Order: sequence, then C-alpha cells, then structure tokens
Amino acid sequence: MVDWNTGQPNARYWALKLIHDHFGPGDKLVEAHTGLSGVYAKAFITPNNEHKILLINKRDRLATVSLAGTSGGHVEYVDPTTGENPPGNVRLPGDEINLNGYSVAVVTLPVRQ
Repeated sequence: MVDWNTGQPNARYWALKLIHDHFGPGDKLVEAHTGLSGVYAKAFITPNNEHKILLINKRDRLATVSLAGTSGGHVEYVDPTTGENPPGNVRLPGDEINLNGYSVAVVTLPVRQ
C-alpha cells in the first residue's frame, strides 16, 4: 500500500481510500448494469440521499460507459494516469464516462429535484 523506499502511498492505497471515503455503513445497494463485460458497476444511495456509482474497468483498455442522469455530476478516479498521486477529479459534461484501463472510479450523480 506504500512505496517501501519513500513511504508514499501507491495506487492501491488511493483506490482503497477512494472507496473508503465514498461508501460506508448505511449505504443502500441499488441494481446497476453497464452492458460491458469488462466493467463492474455497483450503485449506492447514501444515508444523506447522495446517489453514487462505483465503476471498475477490469481490462487494460479504454471503456466508455453511458449512464443516463450523470450529466453535471463528477467522477473521482484512480488509474495508471494518476500514478501514485491522489485520485483525479472531473466534472461530467454529458452522460458518458471514459474509463482508462484498470480504472477505479466513483461517480457522484447531480442532485435532482
């Protein structure tokens, strides 16, 4: 979980921290499917009514996931492009999410009223 030479967190640490920071006790599991065999998805509703989706790209190539209602939300992710740095963060302009190979991402949907 840390580089034994520098003591700095590695990508496995950041992926675990990403999951730990976004999901916890009291979260309600909701059915989710991406339609892609290489992408794992699990949806959650937190106790304060935030809607979040955990996406994991199990393959070493780009995967584009279309999820209705994600426009205006944001994604935090760990993948080879983030290296041993904290998770990247991007706002979603549309309903498509590009996952780099071996990406772990948490999508937070915008609040709908």
